[in-house]
Amino acid sequence: MRFIIREQDSEKLLAAGLYSYQHKNQPTGVTEEWRLTEVLGQYRILRTDIDERESRSNQSTLFHLIINRDNQPQRLKIRFFSPLSLGWADIMISEDGIILSQDFGHGRIETEAEFDASVGFLYSSVTWLGMWLSHQRIQPASKLYYLSKNDQFELIESSSSFQQQKGKPVRVGGRSITTNHYSLKLSDKKQDFWIDSFDLTVKAALSKDLTVEETRYIRQM
Repeated sequence: MRFIIREQDSEKLLAAGLYSYQHKNQPTGVTEEWRLTEVLGQYRILRTDIDERESRSNQSTLFHLIINRDNQPQRLKIRFFSPLSLGWADIMISEDGIILSQDFGHGRIETEAEFDASVGFLYSSVTWLGMWLSHQRIQPASKLYYLSKNDQFELIESSSSFQQQKGKPVRVGGRSITTNHYSLKLSDKKQDFWIDSFDLTVKAALSKDLTVEETRYIRQM
């Protein structure tokens, strides 16, 4: 797994895993490897490596997310690599707002948006999507921002709704894991997630044909 910032001695590993993205039950070549750690009982760090080098896109995105005790994101660092483009982004999140700074070779660009505890923040990590969805049982978001990427990253304001349904056991690495089933609707796009008792995604259906399966999963919580 590749990192933006490597784990430090002060961090305790909570869980780690590897997802495989499949199109119509066939591997796409895209994987998402992740590690969740805790720092001195104060906050958690979610590191994610979305590796698309074996797929048509031939690109990679690394994420480094700091999460506070209330499961609120505080800071997200991103590194993006492709044969045609290199870039970085740094997102600061607080009750004062969101500040998105980024540079894809054309100079630094800064964007600001309003934010408070009632606003959700999502990006393209199945791990974070599951953690965020589980928290919606406690404090549903009134609106949310989704981090989208075309030539550069963009904060997209979106309506959302979610529904908890009856879960099912999901097999990962030869063992059966009990899950809760959540359906998330972003604007007009519906996605389904199967999340375990530790608020971690073990399976997802991102569209009719695109699914995500956990192929390796350890937890020490």
